[in-house]
Amino acid sequence: MENTDQIKTNRSHVKPFLFLNFFLFAMLLNSVGIVILKAQKVYGVNPLQASAIEAFKDLPIAIAAFVVASIISRIGYKTSMLFALGLITLSQLLFYYGNNYYFVLVLFASIGFSFALIKISVYTLIGLVSETKNEHASLLSWVEAIFSFGVVFMFLFFPFFNNPEIEDAWLNAYLVLSLLSIMLFFWLLVTPFNLKTPQIDTSYLKEFKRFVILNRNIVVVVFLLSTFFFVAIEQGVMSWLPTFNNLGAQLQENLAILTAGSFTLSIAIGRVINSFIVKRYNPFTILFSCIILAEFIIYYGIPVTLSVDLEGVNSLLDVPLKFYTFSLVGLFLAPIYPNLNSVILSSTPISLHSHMTGLIIIFSAVGGTLGSRFVGYLTNEYGVIYAFDRMFIPIAMLFLCVLMLKVLTTDTDDITEEYNFE
Repeated sequence: MENTDQIKTNRSHVKPFLFLNFFLFAMLLNSVGIVILKAQKVYGVNPLQASAIEAFKDLPIAIAAFVVASIISRIGYKTSMLFALGLITLSQLLFYYGNNYYFVLVLFASIGFSFALIKISVYTLIGLVSETKNEHASLLSWVEAIFSFGVVFMFLFFPFFNNPEIEDAWLNAYLVLSLLSIMLFFWLLVTPFNLKTPQIDTSYLKEFKRFVILNRNIVVVVFLLSTFFFVAIEQGVMSWLPTFNNLGAQLQENLAILTAGSFTLSIAIGRVINSFIVKRYNPFTILFSCIILAEFIIYYGIPVTLSVDLEGVNSLLDVPLKFYTFSLVGLFLAPIYPNLNSVILSSTPISLHSHMTGLIIIFSAVGGTLGSRFVGYLTNEYGVIYAFDRMFIPIAMLFLCVLMLKVLTTDTDDITEEYNFE
């Protein structure tokens, strides 16, 4: 009984940090859309150059995940998160005082690298604190929902500091976030963090081999392609929605940023709802339904949003509800990512969760980069409205990948059982 009580106590200590770390990094990572808009206006870069900011965020995520995923259990999850919090604190202060386009790239490279450490730690710890597949799916959906709420808060937080008449006022947002990073660092430092993690008795080389072997599995390959296309869709929309609202729909800058938060709010709400319905329905039923509905909203929502008369709109309360039609796509995109990840992680031994999470992060990062570059290229060549109209292409590819994943995972409890990881 004492041991059971200790485990429950340890879980109660860990879960707040799963939420708080994801909340903070949600704000930092997804401030990229606002920075893309500000970089064009403050630093004078063109849309294609601005889209490089996304690459500097996502590629370090992929590189860090590739290097760290197989050894993070040796480093320690608490140590990894402490390092991540320390790094982003320093990089935010550097950007605040440096204040140019190149320090933007340094900032997002640091955020990306740190997020890889955070996400591998959080996803692995979810497996350690969850007792059943349903509990795993529900907790993962909650964590992703908290992430989405962090993005929503970011869209409310940054406009508070942004003042078009004072060019550098928006930098104060990062100064405040650096203080939050410091607080979380010291809070985590003094918090007990004792969970029984899988014992690693193999060498670094063998752990890396286990990481590579996962890529031989056709189920894993199809899953990773699904992840790639989903993140390309989500990040393509999220990163460029402030630009779409401002330059496409002709909404003034602060309102363009604020209203962009409605997309992420719909994602957050969708993931909270998913955390309940996933306990009752097959995840693939949810996935197929959501993809079809998302395609429908994108096809019909863009022209409806653009048809709204915004003359005389000077505050958030003045924005007609009809303007948010396109943002509803987030409600149906929301369950896709946590359900995909839970399907694959629940079918993978806990000793391979950090390895699998590393692969998820890599393909998510590449998907986010190419999704944003895809929208950035089309925006630069044809305009942001044309770019958003073409989002139906990655959605169609996502549907095909999930269909293949459904066929491949039928009657399979452990996708790795045919492989020798010794």
